[in-house]
Amino acid sequence: DETTAVSRDSLVGRVAVIVTGEAGQGSAAQARVRDGHGLTHYVMVEPDVTGDLFEQGSSVILVRRDGAKYFAIRNTSESLGDVSR
Repeated sequence: DETTAVSRDSLVGRVAVIVTGEAGQGSAAQARVRDGHGLTHYVMVEPDVTGDLFEQGSSVILVRRDGAKYFAIRNTSESLGDVSR
């Protein structure tokens, strides 16, 4: 058996997909993100840009973390995607 551990900060910079809820300022939604080992993590995400809103299915990039919450920007690159799709 083999296990791996990653720091929460290592998820910053990764692409995530909103899976539950709608993320807005002050209202986090749950997102799925894969770490460098391909393991899935579920994190709470809010937009980093005031006025942004992420609906379920939105692809975002995690840009920073504050405590247990991550902040994200919209993923506008077609070449960056969630590898689990």
